[in-house]
Amino acid sequence: MIAVQKYAYINARLRARLSALLEEATVYKMVEAASVEEAMMQLSGTSYESFYASYKKHGDLMLAEQALTEVHMRYITQIGAGLTSEIRAFVQALLVLQEVRFLKTALRVWFYREISAKNRSYLSMQSGEMYIAYLINYDNLMASTSLSDIANQLKATPYSAIIEKNAPDVMREQSLYVLEVALDRYALSNLHNKSMLLPATEQIAVKSILGRYIDLENIVYGKGKVLYGAEDPALFESEFVLGGIALTKEKWIEIIFDDAALKELLAQWYPSLQHKASEVPVSVLMQCAQDRLYVEGGQRALMQYPFSCVSIVAYFLLIERDIRRIITLFNGKAYGLDTTALMSRIALQVE
Repeated sequence: MIAVQKYAYINARLRARLSALLEEATVYKMVEAASVEEAMMQLSGTSYESFYASYKKHGDLMLAEQALTEVHMRYITQIGAGLTSEIRAFVQALLVLQEVRFLKTALRVWFYREISAKNRSYLSMQSGEMYIAYLINYDNLMASTSLSDIANQLKATPYSAIIEKNAPDVMREQSLYVLEVALDRYALSNLHNKSMLLPATEQIAVKSILGRYIDLENIVYGKGKVLYGAEDPALFESEFVLGGIALTKEKWIEIIFDDAALKELLAQWYPSLQHKASEVPVSVLMQCAQDRLYVEGGQRALMQYPFSCVSIVAYFLLIERDIRRIITLFNGKAYGLDTTALMSRIALQVE
């Protein structure tokens, strides 16, 4: 009874928060705005105020994204604070998905300065400490002189061992690719592993939503690797993340090498995309499928599983969708895309 009462309270808070998701009218006003600054003003007074406030202060889209993400991820932490240790660990695993993105950016800043000696002044990071899943001082990370130093600073996190293990390959290949892949795959595997520690009823509910999320992440990763020239299926054997609901490793390897089969599968999963399957490249269809996951998965979770931690997953997915739309829109404006091009970009993520 106590658990039901807690989830009823959490659901009420989350539904109130989700009522403030971006409206289409606001999105289109931002697209049609004459400048980045004018578009930013549309976020004033919304639940995305932190993005607007950060940009107004710093004039930096990366810093604005970090400020926005930190606010919403901190809210997820607060929501889950009163639940069991297993559920808190699962919620932290959700947060790791976001934190890894910022850690990779910090590693790139460090790598370009210390290893490749390339000017990447457009890359910036939040100053000082930031807490999403763990407390990390990004200034100190970017000021490090070696990957060993970075790993030592992260010794209180699971990222330290991953960096130590992959550091030799990074230095030998003069590329962060292998390390970034390892961090991404860890975040996804960790999410699956933590979900398996949930109570049985919670596991069933979570798997129905996150299983498809893991399926799509496997597809996006595998297809990306193929597009970058990987041709030997054996190279993929160890990189398939368990926890999906519709893909075996064998089926995964088959479709990432066959665009027609991949399009057919995505259209089966999301019937609303059937008309797009023959009209757009597979890369676009994958983006549309991810958007359908955020919308349909998030909304279904709220309706079907009101008394489980899936409501927190729903919030995570729906907020992540809005954050992606905001970043897509403002990056497009920063690069000078016209209204038609911006409409097209946003349409990829909005049905």
